[in-house]
Amino acid sequence: MSELTLPDVDFSYTKIFVTGLYGTGKSTTASLIAQSTGHRLLNFDDLWSYPRAAGPSQNQHVREHFSKLGDRFVIDAIGFNPRPDLYRTFNSFYSKHEGEILIVCTLCLSLEVWMKRLAKKRLVTKINVENYIDFHTTLLPLHSGKNIIHYDTVAGTCVEPSDIEEFIRGIQS
Repeated sequence: MSELTLPDVDFSYTKIFVTGLYGTGKSTTASLIAQSTGHRLLNFDDLWSYPRAAGPSQNQHVREHFSKLGDRFVIDAIGFNPRPDLYRTFNSFYSKHEGEILIVCTLCLSLEVWMKRLAKKRLVTKINVENYIDFHTTLLPLHSGKNIIHYDTVAGTCVEPSDIEEFIRGIQS
């Protein structure tokens, strides 16, 4: 993936969160969006404190994380976790800025390509396919109803949620 070819996507949003499972192309996609829109590129790992992510001060940390983002940016992850309190924190931020936020969910609708990417990152394990299924059936639906597009980084195109569901059914069978 070397260029962003999404002519039907409205990139006038000022706050763009790129989400997806590891190895699906979040950082590359965020970088390409920043290059084509002029948004400031933020690296999630530079802002997020993983050791604090599980502690009792998590909600405050998430609020502080969001306050550092600024007015016009693209970031290569979403600071949320499936725990209800953390999801509510992201939801609160989203509800205050709904018209300004676009969520781009990167997908890799080729398990072969995804596994090759994971091998480069030294992340290949048997559980990865289970994580892939869980992300798309449990975590991704939490964004239902939000300004979201699903971007297949292998094909370089947007896909419909029904395409994702079909792909997951194929993996499960």
